Order: sequence, then C-alpha cells, then structure tokens
Amino acid sequence: MPVLRGGGKGNEVLYDSAAVIRWYAERDAEIENEKLRREVEELRRASETDLQPGTIEYERHRLTACAGRRTGAEKCQRLR
Repeated sequence: MPVLRGGGKGNEVLYDSAAVIRWYAERDAEIENEKLRREVEELRRASETDLQPGTIEYERHRLTACAGRRTGAEKCQRLR
C-alpha cells in the first residue's frame, strides 16, 4: 500500500487517500483478472480434451484457437 510519509518504528503512517483507493482498485482488478484467466484456461483445456481428430469441431478449434495465439505454440502443434 502506498505511504505518503511516516512509518517505521513507532511512527505514525500517513496515506494519500487517492493513491490508496487506486492501489486497492488495481489490486482487486488484478485478482479478478487472474481468476478469470484461470477459469478460461480450464474451460479451454476441457474443450480441447473433448475434441476428436477429423471432426468439424476439431478443425474449427485448431484453425481459430491456434491462429490467434502468440504463446502456447506447442499446444497448437499437438492439435495438428
């Protein structure tokens, strides 16, 4: 948490209210985004395990999911 001044052993700590509110809002957003990222990744893994090579769903997933990814190229290679 951002400190305006003070702190240390036995000293009063003063906080800038606007900075503290901004810090908490950013922290909450980061936590929520991480939860959503995990959920999306779990759903993606679950959908990938249901795909059978040669089906329309498999090809659609392979073409759409792998085309837009910049990371995780090894996953796309496994699907090919």
